[in-house]
Amino acid sequence: MIAKTSGDNLYLELNREWVPQLRLYNPYENKLEVIKDPQAKEFLRNNMNDAKGLIDSLKRREETMCRVADYVLKHQKHTLNGDISDINSLTINTVAENLKLHPSTISRTVSNKYVQINDKVVPLKSLLSHSVKKTNGEIISKVSVKKKIREIVDREDKKTPYSDNAVKERLELEGIVIKRRTVAKYRESLRILPTHLRRKR
Repeated sequence: MIAKTSGDNLYLELNREWVPQLRLYNPYENKLEVIKDPQAKEFLRNNMNDAKGLIDSLKRREETMCRVADYVLKHQKHTLNGDISDINSLTINTVAENLKLHPSTISRTVSNKYVQINDKVVPLKSLLSHSVKKTNGEIISKVSVKKKIREIVDREDKKTPYSDNAVKERLELEGIVIKRRTVAKYRESLRILPTHLRRKR
């Protein structure tokens, strides 16, 4: 999919180079030998119906994909021209609830799908994130929390790097309260080494 932004406007379209249009073609439709053969006519009719069903199914899938992508992109519109990691909280369940679709449909739709936003290409799934509630009631995305963990580690003294508990305490200073094991899980997902392996002598 291709998304373009112009001021507050967002335009979304399918990349037709990768999603070709399918059409039905039946070279035997007017063949006399087929018209006179009931079994052949029945065989062709069944297969044409199956083909029509497949095309209709693909069209519905395209429509669903465009609806989901449009909703997600509009929800995250403020980040599309900047830092994609600074996204709002948006879960699969939230998208499903608002679009009146099953969460499993949303999950399949965003899986392995990419969107070109102006000059960059990002996984559609990367624009979804669970939320963390700060002590002041503000809601921030899990992606934003991970970004803060990365920033804390980048600023640390490499001779005495922060432990996961120390990172947890620094997050708490910003009103972000999460468990130490959650910090460890986020750190590992960011491919940040544990304390003893980050220490430089």
